[in-house]
Amino acid sequence: MASVPVPTSALGGDGIYATVGVIVAEVQRRGIDPTPLLARHNLHPPRKWLPLQRGRRGDILAFVETCLEVSKDPGLHIDATMAAAIGAFEIADYLVSMAPTLGHGLRAVCERFDMVNSGIRFRFEESLAEVVGHMSAMHEPLPHPIETECTFVAMNHRMRTATNGVHGLTRVSFSHAERGSGRALRRAFACPVIFGAGVDTVAMSRAAFDSPTAFHHASLDPLIRAGAAGALPMIATGVAALVRRALAAGVALGSQRTDGLAKRLGLSRRSLQRKLSAEGVSLSNLLEETKRDEAISLLAQPQLSLSEIGERLGFSEPSAFTRAFRRWTGASPRDYRERHFANGQRNQG
Repeated sequence: MASVPVPTSALGGDGIYATVGVIVAEVQRRGIDPTPLLARHNLHPPRKWLPLQRGRRGDILAFVETCLEVSKDPGLHIDATMAAAIGAFEIADYLVSMAPTLGHGLRAVCERFDMVNSGIRFRFEESLAEVVGHMSAMHEPLPHPIETECTFVAMNHRMRTATNGVHGLTRVSFSHAERGSGRALRRAFACPVIFGAGVDTVAMSRAAFDSPTAFHHASLDPLIRAGAAGALPMIATGVAALVRRALAAGVALGSQRTDGLAKRLGLSRRSLQRKLSAEGVSLSNLLEETKRDEAISLLAQPQLSLSEIGERLGFSEPSAFTRAFRRWTGASPRDYRERHFANGQRNQG
């Protein structure tokens, strides 16, 4: 197996730390004691999530590499990720589970990836036929192979679970060369897998992206949103995550309130804009994301008319809301509601 330099950054995140628990479970299933391996890399045994009990990203990746060497199986991390139940990757699984469609869930994870793994960026390019996800590193030239392989396998596994086996990834490309895990990866994906492509991407059909999930229950949306308001900020690792929280709470609904939002976060307007730019986002984009997510959530409530939803989101005319929603999702609010929410076909005035 080719050696890849392990990042030494102290960056973390819910998903990268949850990987420790996933790998430990697989090591134990194979009769290997993980305790000395954890100690070697300054990691404590995994336990119920607590926000201050995190490990350095570099230590976590080095720990996984050690487990691969000790087990003499370069595909151990693939088997571990495949065996991880929904919920094992904590906040990422939470965001997918609360979403009405796969696409909505994947976008939510993508937009909050600093909470999942603060060393990685993820974005989607959408077309009418296909959606392509791109992974890139924040502080290294390329993502570490372990991060990429585990992330893509977890995504594929959750897509298949959420759609009862109907949908999965249709194409996977890795920037790195094959490291001995190719056989396990091809078995996990059941689709074309390309190594040494120079980019880390996954592709899925538009039908898969728009597919309703088996997890979502509209009746729980208010409870989930209330819990998320308190739970998600606890592991926020960047200014963008804090801004999303403020926007979701209705603190700043337009660019004219940038100064107030900056003050609330203890920053000047210029510092806020500079920090968001460093994270690759803008306040206007975050506002659009927040309005889109709230619009989709409100569409799941059949007692609300489209005009009422538009007013709640600050649109002066229903046509303005329709244009914005079509820009966000490629569909009108009426079509989206009819397609994804079977009980939302009434009171659409």
